[in-house]
Amino acid sequence: MGRGWTLPARLILIATVLVLGSLSVTAQAGAYVYWSYSAPSRDTSGIGRADQNGAARIGTAISVSGTDLLNSTLFDGIHFPNITEHAGGGVAIGGDEVFWGWAAPSAFASGVGEARLGGAAAHGTFVSVPAPDHPGGVAADSAHLYWAWYAPSSDSSGIGRSAIGGSRVQSTFIPISGSDRPGGVAVDAGHVYWAWSSPSGDTSGIGRADLDGSHVQPTFISLDGRDQTTGMTVDGHDLYWSWSAPSLDASGIGRARLDGTHVQGTFISIAGRDQTAGVAVDTRYVYWAWTAPSDDASGIGRAHLSGSHVDESFIPISGVDQLGGLAVGGPPAEVSPPNISGVAREGDTLTGHPGQWLNGPTRYFYRWQRCRANRSHCTTIADQANATYTVSSADVGHRIRLQLAG
Repeated sequence: MGRGWTLPARLILIATVLVLGSLSVTAQAGAYVYWSYSAPSRDTSGIGRADQNGAARIGTAISVSGTDLLNSTLFDGIHFPNITEHAGGGVAIGGDEVFWGWAAPSAFASGVGEARLGGAAAHGTFVSVPAPDHPGGVAADSAHLYWAWYAPSSDSSGIGRSAIGGSRVQSTFIPISGSDRPGGVAVDAGHVYWAWSSPSGDTSGIGRADLDGSHVQPTFISLDGRDQTTGMTVDGHDLYWSWSAPSLDASGIGRARLDGTHVQGTFISIAGRDQTAGVAVDTRYVYWAWTAPSDDASGIGRAHLSGSHVDESFIPISGVDQLGGLAVGGPPAEVSPPNISGVAREGDTLTGHPGQWLNGPTRYFYRWQRCRANRSHCTTIADQANATYTVSSADVGHRIRLQLAG
């Protein structure tokens, strides 16, 4: 059962109208690590889950059709046994929902699935993706769902987008050069990012675009061409990506600032036999999924955000499972605080901004309240459920409070 999480808010005092902002969102009690997997030899695939201590593990928290492949690391040069088709498999957390990308080559179908964090109300085809397109990474913000895709048959690729509810699908929201195969995708308050590699293995990098799809920078960050980039994530300060270099028997986690500076190609070094997949972060740790086909092993690794205390087998997983996407869900953590902008004066308009949150909700609900100056006796203002509110004569001398729920 979910529970409410009350987060800090910004207090603004202007003129005779006192404006207080507050935010409470609903999140899964505790916090969990989620991963996608495919086990071709068993004709099974699904979403696994464990708590952030690596315990309370559920190997299949969400069962996915056995024909759906959920591995996000199948670039040329990084093929796993028993899988001959490229397939998607990113995992994303948005509020109280988990999303994943999948492809069923034998059925010529692909899409993005969705379920509640506890595994209930699963929709295998929440968003239907055009059959030639194989989804890779998946990301979500408060308004939209994003996925990276490529279509080997047409040598094309891009970033798709839909409304967070699955409507208004834009299959090619951001077109990407056909020679570049995107892997992970991430989103923050200002940009969409994606990790990509060329099939020849001689170039790779991080692309970036504005949230409306404009100002596309195909190579926002240039990476070592020998690295096949796979997973990607972002927090309020840094970008993280996972990579493997089969020719060098090496793999790792890279990191850079959000503005593309301070690039660390090998922020965390991982055993060369491990082929990395998804990557995720929370307020204390960075996590990554890996598979070592030669050792018939796979698992989730973890390290401190400083890159120290590396534990490559934080969560060991059956070796027959080919791991794909990775996500962490838990209590929201503030990146930038909520606030109210505008002049608190009769006739003027106030605008509520939810701020930015790690593990925040995918949608917000607004409720404006009028309180006495001492914050007592707050009453909800009727028919005011939008992000904006026009101050009335009844508000003068009172404290106006905005509550946002997600």
